Amino acid sequence: MNTIRELKQQEKYKTMLKRKNKEKKIYKDKNASLQFEKQKLYRALLNREREIERLNNIINKTIEYLEYQISQLDFYEDTKAKMLGSMTIVLLKGSDK
Repeated sequence: MNTIRELKQQEKYKTMLKRKNKEKKIYKDKNASLQFEKQKLYRALLNREREIERLNNIINKTIEYLEYQISQLDFYEDTKAKMLGSMTIVLLKGSDK
């Protein structure tokens, strides 16, 4: 037959086990939540990198187009170079924003 002391110890042990299991569940849930957030941030980073690459391609194509258009103009070479330099600076400054 169990004594009162043994019954109390068993009850404390059961309570401790319940608390530990509850803590494990909380940590497991938090870990799953953090893993989900990590994946979400990783996808956002990939999307941002793709967008940066896309915008850089647009800038490069625009510079190529401007170079071609300026080369077709009937100006002196130094004037063409100044115009191209100015337009490139404007484009690049706009891309920093």
